[in-house]
Amino acid sequence: MDLPRERRRHVRSEVTWPVAIETPETIISGRIKDISSGGAFINCETKLSPGETFRMEIHSESQPTPLIGEVEVVRTSRQGMGVRFHPEREAESKRP
Repeated sequence: MDLPRERRRHVRSEVTWPVAIETPETIISGRIKDISSGGAFINCETKLSPGETFRMEIHSESQPTPLIGEVEVVRTSRQGMGVRFHPEREAESKRP
């Protein structure tokens, strides 16, 4: 039996990093389940619709300050949503 071919272009790493999703209306808390240079999957109860963009703040044990960037929702599921990083908008470290 042939297995389905992996369509992702970027290698994923499993993580459990807290993330804050900032929209004009609210802030949603979640956890990043896996991440790559192209995007991430976020476990969260409140999901946005595919095509929506938002500001994301990632808290990693290896990074002393949060990483901040703009992302776009590409898919949703019961567990959360897959997002794509906007390469034209570099992530930045939050300054005190």
